[in-house]
Amino acid sequence: MGRAGNRRGFTLVELLVVLAVLAILAGLLLPGLGRTRAAARRSQCLGQVRQLALATILYSDDFGGTLPGIVPAARDRSAPFLRADHLASASACELLVPRYLSEAKGLFTCPAARAGDEPDVAHAVWGPAAYTWYLGPRHGWVILASVPEPAAFPLVIDPVPGVHGVAGRVAGHLDGHAALRSDADLDREQLAIMASPSIRIDTEIACRHFPDDCGGL
Repeated sequence: MGRAGNRRGFTLVELLVVLAVLAILAGLLLPGLGRTRAAARRSQCLGQVRQLALATILYSDDFGGTLPGIVPAARDRSAPFLRADHLASASACELLVPRYLSEAKGLFTCPAARAGDEPDVAHAVWGPAAYTWYLGPRHGWVILASVPEPAAFPLVIDPVPGVHGVAGRVAGHLDGHAALRSDADLDREQLAIMASPSIRIDTEIACRHFPDDCGGL
């Protein structure tokens, strides 16, 4: 009885000390957990843009070695219409799934940009977190064999700069590799593509949809 009677609870000071220690530990651990989560999302994003770039390349191989293009109605959309057969319009999702990709759920949006909010697949390719396609000079339809440096042709690009907590965007390139690139590097590559005398487009397809531009193609 005497021993049991000597038991006592924590004093208010002791409880405050414990809470302070826990707060310090949380302050030390949470930034590390945040960095780990951001790194995981960046890694997932790299994998997704790589899949989308490779799927678009496979599509192009099947359709005469020509990249997709943008139809006139899609000029101001956040992601371009791509061409299922160069004649009938289709979204990126409709173009690549299921022929080149087994499923679309979450694949067309950056995991960091959507911050865990899974969009409806049907609208994902138009949302603010959607990846964008860079299809080359003018409206696309670039002939793959004419691209001198596929590794310097950013094909699928993150929608928001700095979304992964570091400068730049994740980009999937025409040779199939994906990397985190600075905006300056991406702009430089796109300007080089626009100015390249080697890169050719399929003028027959382009003129069919943009006849007013045919004089400059």
